[in-house]
Amino acid sequence: MVLCDNNGKAVASEKFKPTSEVDLHTLIYQTRPDVGAIVHSHSIYACALACCRIPLPPAHYAVCELVCDPSRCLNKPEELRVNCGAYHTYGTWELATATLAALGKNYACLMANHGAIVVGENLQEAFYFAERLERECEIL
Repeated sequence: MVLCDNNGKAVASEKFKPTSEVDLHTLIYQTRPDVGAIVHSHSIYACALACCRIPLPPAHYAVCELVCDPSRCLNKPEELRVNCGAYHTYGTWELATATLAALGKNYACLMANHGAIVVGENLQEAFYFAERLERECEIL
C-alpha cells in the first residue's frame, strides 16, 4: 500500500510510487465521499467473471451486501448485481471512468479482463466486501 493525498500523489514519506491505477483510485475518492478505502484485487473467481465480462447476478442473497445498504436496497433483481465495466487498457483514464460508472453507488464492481474494485467506509469494511465478492463469484 502507498499512502496518497486526494490528488493521487504519494506522501513524502512513501518509498514506493502509487499503482498504475492511481487515477481510478483518486477518481473514486473524489466522487464517493462515503469511501474511505479501496481494495483492488485480482482474485481467481472475480477475475474469472471479469475475464468473461460477466456481471455477478443476485444468485445468492449475499450479493445484496455488495450492491446496497438497507437504506437504498432495490427490489428489482436486474439492478441487484455487481456490474462489469467496459474493457480499457490498464492505467488509463478511460478505464478509470468506465470502472467508476460500473461501480456507481455499489461497493464492488468487476473490471473487464482485469479484476475487481471493492470499496468501503474503512479498510476493514473494504476487505470484508472483497472477501464477500470473491465468495459470491465462487458460488456462481
